[in-house]
Amino acid sequence: MTDLPVLDSATYIAADNGEPLVLDMGELPGETGFARGQRLMKLALLKGRRQKQVTLPCSLAAWPVRLGDTIRVSLPRRGWTAKTFEVTGRTVHIGEDGVRVTLSCIETGPAIFDWRTSEEMPKPAGGVPTLPSPTAKPVVSAPTMTEELYETRGGGGVKTRVRLAATTDNPFIDTWQFAWRPVSAPEPTLRGLTDTPEDMIDDVAPGPYAFGVRGRNARGIWSDWAWAGAAAVQGENAPPGAITGLSVQASGGAVAMLRWDRHPSLDVRQGGRIEFRHAGAQAGASWQSSTGIGKSVSGGVTEATLPLKSGTYLARPYDAMGTPGPVSGIAVRAASIIPTTTVATLAEAPGFAGTATGCSAAGGVLAMAPGQTRARYAFAGRIDLGAVQPVRLISDIELLISEARDLFWQPSGTAMWTPPDARLWLGSTDAYGDVDLQVSVTDDAPETARWGPWQSFDAADFSGRAFRFRALLSVESPDYTIGITGLTVTALQAA
Repeated sequence: MTDLPVLDSATYIAADNGEPLVLDMGELPGETGFARGQRLMKLALLKGRRQKQVTLPCSLAAWPVRLGDTIRVSLPRRGWTAKTFEVTGRTVHIGEDGVRVTLSCIETGPAIFDWRTSEEMPKPAGGVPTLPSPTAKPVVSAPTMTEELYETRGGGGVKTRVRLAATTDNPFIDTWQFAWRPVSAPEPTLRGLTDTPEDMIDDVAPGPYAFGVRGRNARGIWSDWAWAGAAAVQGENAPPGAITGLSVQASGGAVAMLRWDRHPSLDVRQGGRIEFRHAGAQAGASWQSSTGIGKSVSGGVTEATLPLKSGTYLARPYDAMGTPGPVSGIAVRAASIIPTTTVATLAEAPGFAGTATGCSAAGGVLAMAPGQTRARYAFAGRIDLGAVQPVRLISDIELLISEARDLFWQPSGTAMWTPPDARLWLGSTDAYGDVDLQVSVTDDAPETARWGPWQSFDAADFSGRAFRFRALLSVESPDYTIGITGLTVTALQAA
């Protein structure tokens, strides 16, 4: 380093994924010129980037070619037109079929020998090298903390493991010691000595902690303790990650098969669940503008079977403590190889002329009354097929679940104003409520019918003459409300 500056290229290092590829040229014996030494290094650097080699079987016409000669090769199959090569090997074969010359070549070019005097670097001045001293007190960095969940063998369930790591530029450190303490604790807990700058602490309870480390060199000199700022260990309190690889396949015109990748979070796979909701929109669907569909499945499975409906299917993981993760969605258009025709459509919006209990309609929005957690709306209309027939019923609900306090309210408790697009003021991205659409079937005329029990449905096949419907609205607490802007049931039959 005191005789010849090292030559490198940031462009080449970036092309090699950030990895410097070092060529040791030795001491360049016999070379004393400073500029010539730099030029030799550049030649070696540029030649190292030319890696293409070729072995050429030639006729006797190649007899005059010697080692070190430069030739031009045209090979259309390789895309070469007068490509320059340097001859590195030459063999002659004499046989019954005549004399054959084989050339071994490596690519070269005039750019390899390009050199400008402005590229010369000044000779570095000699001096005392800044090497670390084995007698100086070492210095280490504060440890970094990462956490992970693990499953115990003794049946203790899911617990949290903390990994600590530190760094130093002192090569004489051969012993490390880590320490940790809860922020509220006055004294730290010391860990055992280790020969690597890493440590692992099992069964750590969630909360804020301080982590420290020190190092000792081969002469027994300890560094000062290096403490990191307070870090929060979340453990099972950390929200799970999103579902990945979500896909949907339609089967038989009635079933949607959802599949996804195995969830990476252990507390989702062990004791967690995955819930599903559906929105009629093909784009822009959210958790609070959708309704529940199907039943939740265990967090360890990777597929679920749901009723097939056009729109967007939403999936969300919950860990063992009930903490929700991000929402993943996929849109689908219901398709079937069996042709169908629409025999009836029953739409309640925007009038909502049916019987409402715990809710009311205004401005094309059916909303829960303030303070209510349960409400029921009975459809004003029915579907009468005139005779007992099989039919497929498909529901379509447009709604928004939001915080009730985000509305403008009059002193009387009624809504003073609802935005024209009927979207309530949002204060949360979660959906703490749902709408359950139910059907009751009869084989008799609706006027004198003996109606069957109420059954929940999303998209299902029924047999009967007449069908009546109702919607059950529910929220977890009076702090939330549901606003419905679309409520439709479509009846289909095979064409």
